[in-house]
Amino acid sequence: YTTLFRSRGMNFSETPAIQPTFAYKKNKLKLTVWGSYGTGREKYEEIDFIADYDLFKGFNIGVIDYFGFRDTINDKQHFLNISPRTTGHLLDGQIIYTLRGKVPLSFLWSTWFWGAADKNETKEENNYSSYFEISYNKSIRSYRYGFLMGMTPWKGFYNKGLGIVNIGAKVGTDLHITDRWKIPTEMSLYLNPQRQNIYLTVLLTLTK
Repeated sequence: YTTLFRSRGMNFSETPAIQPTFAYKKNKLKLTVWGSYGTGREKYEEIDFIADYDLFKGFNIGVIDYFGFRDTINDKQHFLNISPRTTGHLLDGQIIYTLRGKVPLSFLWSTWFWGAADKNETKEENNYSSYFEISYNKSIRSYRYGFLMGMTPWKGFYNKGLGIVNIGAKVGTDLHITDRWKIPTEMSLYLNPQRQNIYLTVLLTLTK
């Protein structure tokens, strides 16, 4: 559960959202299905299909299929539509490298490489919208905190050109319900300097 569905400096919901997740991991391969459903009359819902692989310690590659749709009664989602010009699917390739040691920095590079949502004005070519992020995450006793900065290198979905689109800070801890179940909680504050938008969100997760 999150008070607002936002990602990479962008807001995708007007009301709190329920975000179920199912993941399966075998050795270095992990498969995940993730969704976001707004609690109000949202114009946008999303289900993501994620496959990522740990090449070696600290280095991960992955592909994400974002599927965005309207979830209203009698409205067709067109899940099987794979036409590059009209599909609701969007493919994203990403690389994550995490440093180990006293300075736990992570570096993320993401590029959209297929899908109608990333087409240019003529709908003929992809923008290859890309996002680069540096994050710092640390734990002190039972608390977690982190900072991040994200930017886009060229014109695309995130901005009209080169620019910083995401600056954020977060803090979290676990609320233990029973010996087996807990609720990881997280409060985040994010700023998109290009849009001059600021977001304060709370995330609650139920897990073992």
